[in-house]
Amino acid sequence: MFFDDPVAAFRNLATTLKPTGRLVFLAPQGPQRNEWIMAAAAAAAQHVGMPDGIGPDQPGPFALSDPDRIHSTLEQGGFADISLDEVVHPIRVGDDVEDVIRFILSMPFAQGLLASAPPEKAEAATEAVQAALSSHAGPEGVVTQNNGEWLVTARLA
Repeated sequence: MFFDDPVAAFRNLATTLKPTGRLVFLAPQGPQRNEWIMAAAAAAAQHVGMPDGIGPDQPGPFALSDPDRIHSTLEQGGFADISLDEVVHPIRVGDDVEDVIRFILSMPFAQGLLASAPPEKAEAATEAVQAALSSHAGPEGVVTQNNGEWLVTARLA
């Protein structure tokens, strides 16, 4: 999902498999199906707006969120018998809120969004994200419950 040319990437992966090999991966279903992302994005958006560069047609965490795109990309990449199963599960995002904030701030789209905002807006956005995620913090870390992903399986064509 992070490749500039996902078809070429999957073609390359296909060359590494044995003839009976199969491909299995998880792909996030999109921001609206990932509780921790929605909590953080909604909190930050009040101060700095929504980031560019995380759409389903761009390299990034949601590039394979559309089932039709997954099928098309894998078929063009040399795969068949493609199956998608929805998986909804808790995700432990980090040890604590500060850990999650460091993770979010390591992402290029978050860095760009905050860098382009006035400093007081960037600080307010970070504080809002901390507050939003604190409701998910507990002894097991920062855990959100409703996170949707596609479990994708395919075989060489």
